[in-house]
Amino acid sequence: MQRKDPIITGCYYHIYNRGNNRSKVFFDQENYLYFIKCMRKYFIKDTFELISYVLMPNNFHLLGKVNSIKFPYAIKNLSIAYTKAINCRYDRVGSLFQGPYKSKLIDKEEYLLYLSRHIHLNPVSAELVRDPADWEYSSYLDYIGKRNGSLPHPDIILDQFSFKDSTIDLRHFEYKKFVQDGISEKKHPLTEDYYIDEN
Repeated sequence: MQRKDPIITGCYYHIYNRGNNRSKVFFDQENYLYFIKCMRKYFIKDTFELISYVLMPNNFHLLGKVNSIKFPYAIKNLSIAYTKAINCRYDRVGSLFQGPYKSKLIDKEEYLLYLSRHIHLNPVSAELVRDPADWEYSSYLDYIGKRNGSLPHPDIILDQFSFKDSTIDLRHFEYKKFVQDGISEKKHPLTEDYYIDEN
């Protein structure tokens, strides 16, 4: 079935999905790591440039730029591969996710900054951790310089802060402060339409 709002190449999207009946989709560390492995396989930069992500026990959130009409097939194949692996691992049958993935078009680049913060603060909002740095299944550690991963491409976010100097990347520190400031704030009015019911 064709989507009512087809994905537009060259645009940024908030991509998300959650477990069927809001059930868990990640049961242990091995599951999170396998999903990340699947993202590496299916989200090559020419198809989907992943900017930030978080994997939660019963949902996931991705922020990125769609670079190819192949993206819907890439995320469909990712979901199928992950579901098959989980069904085999836990001797279960049937769908794992609550239908196809959902997407929200991000039509202003300045919104990306606040959406990345919102995504990285999900584990804090869900009271899984107090500090987003304590949740390893997100791109936050890459953003603050604690992990040098190749999966997310955060420069479009980090470049909204100070430029690098010859000895240290100040953008990491400024982004960390920006996210920490967001813990005590409510949803930013500029991006309120891009948030979803995550419970």
